Amino acid sequence: MFGTGVFAQESQTILRWSFDEPNEPGTWEGKAKISDVRGDGPRKPRYPEFEATNQSAFFPGRDAHLVVKDEEAGGDANIRFGLGETLTLEAWVKIDSIGRGHLAYLIGKGRHLDKGEGLGDMNQNYAMRLKGDTGGAQLGFLFTSQHPETNKRDWHRWWSSEVVPDSGWHHISLVYTFGKADSLQARIDGKLVNGVWDLGGATDLPPVTDRDDLVVGTGYSRGTK
Repeated sequence: MFGTGVFAQESQTILRWSFDEPNEPGTWEGKAKISDVRGDGPRKPRYPEFEATNQSAFFPGRDAHLVVKDEEAGGDANIRFGLGETLTLEAWVKIDSIGRGHLAYLIGKGRHLDKGEGLGDMNQNYAMRLKGDTGGAQLGFLFTSQHPETNKRDWHRWWSSEVVPDSGWHHISLVYTFGKADSLQARIDGKLVNGVWDLGGATDLPPVTDRDDLVVGTGYSRGTK
């Protein structure tokens, strides 16, 4: 479940979801809507920065997601990030259940539109994910780089060493500057956490940027991979 979510470029907030308002960014697809949430969001007094009526959104797998169109694909949000630009992804999450080693997308751009669009399979602009582990889930970051001269693409995947606990609400965030290999900062409940690039390694290469969708609540081909 999502309690709130923020999507930003450097100090500018581009998209924000509180799940308390009916006209927040994106189009709901599938089963979940703000009015159909299961349970409540983080609330005071335990979470004093939230209102006592704060809501959340429940995403029960591939049949529930929120889609934001790229502005060049008919949307109104500039959600592309290129070389030298800093991306911030931030959310409050509550893990109902996740199997060990199972993956869940929280938010990601790319790998969503039909392949007939000509975007290819390796077009993960960026993504924040969870991977089930003992006591919770590792926090993850994924993107595809593209060499500016050869156009060769490679995956780059990072997982935290610590886990997001599988009880209660927890705040998570990722900050990364594309083109700066050592710039990734990840936090769980405000604590800076360590992690490992287990695929592709850290890189100074720029990311793939295209007109694919931004999706909240599910991932690749509207599944949970």
